[in-house]
Amino acid sequence: MPSNSPFQFLAYCYPETVWVLALLCCLVVELVNGAKKWQLFVLFLAAACNTVLLAQQYYAIVNNPTVTLLSFYPQYIAFDYLAVLLLVLTAGQLRLYSHLHNGVVYATLCLVTFALQLLNNTTHLLLLFLLLEIVAIGSYVLIALHKQAKALEASLKYLLFGATVAGVVLYSISLYYGITQSLTLRPFTEEKTAAWAALTLVGLFLGAFFKLVAVPVHSWSPDVYEGSPSPITFFLTTASKLAGIIFLQILLHQFFPQPLESALLLMLWLILQVIIVVITIASLLVGTLGALPQNNLKRLLAYSSIAHTGFFLLAFLSNAQHLVVYYLLAYTFASAIIFYSLSLKESKAQSTNIDSFAGEGLHNKFVGIALTISFISLAGLPPTAGFTAKLFVLSKFFSVLSHNIFGGEVVFVVALLSTVVSLFFYLKVPYQLFFKKNNQYSTALHWADYAYIAVCLLALFVVFVGASWFVG
Repeated sequence: MPSNSPFQFLAYCYPETVWVLALLCCLVVELVNGAKKWQLFVLFLAAACNTVLLAQQYYAIVNNPTVTLLSFYPQYIAFDYLAVLLLVLTAGQLRLYSHLHNGVVYATLCLVTFALQLLNNTTHLLLLFLLLEIVAIGSYVLIALHKQAKALEASLKYLLFGATVAGVVLYSISLYYGITQSLTLRPFTEEKTAAWAALTLVGLFLGAFFKLVAVPVHSWSPDVYEGSPSPITFFLTTASKLAGIIFLQILLHQFFPQPLESALLLMLWLILQVIIVVITIASLLVGTLGALPQNNLKRLLAYSSIAHTGFFLLAFLSNAQHLVVYYLLAYTFASAIIFYSLSLKESKAQSTNIDSFAGEGLHNKFVGIALTISFISLAGLPPTAGFTAKLFVLSKFFSVLSHNIFGGEVVFVVALLSTVVSLFFYLKVPYQLFFKKNNQYSTALHWADYAYIAVCLLALFVVFVGASWFVG
């Protein structure tokens, strides 16, 4: 292609274009009788092509830094691969639900993945807002397609809460434009607008905290998690966190370039640091204490998600974004095993209560052991990937406590106590699996069920033994 071709920029958009084509293919295949079995194949083929093209895109943009179509961050390519991983893991669980095994659901997953990958490649506020809303609307649709009263109620709660936060973010974008006369993210420079700049930052970061399921924008999660089918709940708890992490990373990178030299930026960073510290402490406490009395596993995992958000924010406070990727990997694979087991229980026994797992570990030792390892990993006990993830985050945060992090010692102590207290609710399920008996067990598992759990368990092991490689 000639260097002056007006279509030259398309070479840098191939990975995202794959999801648009896959979305259309899923919808077309849905209309063809007898061809629906190919939808999953289309999805996995698109994931494979996207994975290869991402590497090509990475090297193309690194070798051609003059590309200005998108503000591509080569160091963030791990987030693009994580988006593909979440799509594949979710699709593998959806096959257990016949009414969700259709082209509309798969097309929505492709749309959300497209938005997640494009979100990683821009600093334009309006485009960031639109992509975040695509992720949100896709989530509303996925929940509502379950077509049950609880799912519709959960979708409505999520929609109302999300619309409120979206309004705040949109208002903050208008403030930002009024201050800078631009929609491209860059540091504030006018000291006379310091108060408005602080208000703008609070509104924008609120959008990131909502996606991360952080206090005080967390109250929707227990009801939404409980009312959604398990594969969609898994997608919500991971894809939503990924969107929040990407947005938060972009905001921090653009608003506060290191080192901070101006007095205005130092003041704004101090204000934001205090807010993040307070939200971190609140998320750890609310998530941990809220999970203790729960008997429904989905509600327990919702509060668990809030508590884990505290550790993600700890990594950001430590300026250790590379640890965020590692922590999210450990969290994702452990959650995939748990939610797949939940999907099996929900689709066959119509129950997600913790006591419904009584005796399952004795009946099926492989699943029992896999679930136990996953919960131990979420709790942060050795020798698991969750242990190394929490160890790295806490060690890094402890090493920067001397860098004047407001309330850093309190955050560190609360994080340690949260990890200890979490053992009381994370070990509820392993206790039911092996120390309680039940006369009714789930139906015998298919080979694909064993394969899915085995692959996730192997991936969790690889994340653990390859900790130094991932973090490096």
